[in-house]
Amino acid sequence: MNQSVEIELHTSFEKIIAQMSKYQGEYIVIPAAFKSKELGVDWGDFHYRNIERLKLITSFIFEISPLVLLKNSRCNSGIAYTHAALADLLRQVVEPAEIRCAKSKYLAYQEYLEDGQYVLTNTKNIHLRENEIILKKFSPQMVWVVYQIIKE
Repeated sequence: MNQSVEIELHTSFEKIIAQMSKYQGEYIVIPAAFKSKELGVDWGDFHYRNIERLKLITSFIFEISPLVLLKNSRCNSGIAYTHAALADLLRQVVEPAEIRCAKSKYLAYQEYLEDGQYVLTNTKNIHLRENEIILKKFSPQMVWVVYQIIKE
């Protein structure tokens, strides 16, 4: 059996979720660590909220891009930036006065450059500056869940 597969990347999971009816019969891959401040859901909420719209097909484990926690030694704002799914991991290492969650790890780094004291992001996003200290590195694996969007 010879199957053709086309992978379409989206700017956010929130956009896909908002337009799921447009993708009926197609597949969606979601990380088990999915968490959206915008929608107020995590993966468990998403799974059960869409139990009649999604068919769970399979899951797999895949190493994701390495993460790094940086500290800006010239900033005392007490503000830390990251993605919502990583906020608890950040709290395990530092206790900032405020954690601001961005829609992506890339955007978290961009916002950190403005007024952040800390950022937890992908290593590929950073351009280490002389005033920054690497507090911790992570090489996480992730469980990914494959669903088929049920035709209505």
